[in-house]
Amino acid sequence: MTDVHSQLAHLAPLCREPQPGEGWAIAKEAWHTHGIVVLNLAEVDARHGWVAARAARNLAEQCFGPRNKK
Repeated sequence: MTDVHSQLAHLAPLCREPQPGEGWAIAKEAWHTHGIVVLNLAEVDARHGWVAARAARNLAEQCFGPRNKK
């Protein structure tokens, strides 16, 4: 087998299929480390119910305005 050498080889570990369960853990880390809030409304709904998801959506709309749906 031939080894492939590329200037992009160091990026290879980043090129993988996303793991759905990792998003919540990464968002949790961002909150605890940097104070950044990242929410997927569908995930909030699944974990905490529609009331929590609606509250998160209301806060986002209050801060940033209504979401543009394309």
